[in-house]
Amino acid sequence: MLASISRRAILGIYAIIIIVPLTVVGFGSFKSTQELFAGPFSLPQSLSPPTTQRSSAARTSARRSGTASSSPPSPCRSPCSWPAWPATPWPA
Repeated sequence: MLASISRRAILGIYAIIIIVPLTVVGFGSFKSTQELFAGPFSLPQSLSPPTTQRSSAARTSARRSGTASSSPPSPCRSPCSWPAWPATPWPA
């Protein structure tokens, strides 16, 4: 009897440890950045995914460069120069 109660208590605690973080992450995915910093554990204001707003300067520079994608800029300078592979894999 006591083993059954302790087993259920351990499984209940384990379930809480798993379910609470998943719930926080799930609700956090519907929050904007401002909402996340204002109340990380509060419910989102709406259940629609947040939209990203690009500044007018970013839109203008994207139009000028011809890249209107929303991906972040590459960390390496154009063109990226990787070290050349040796002609032979092992020294002679």
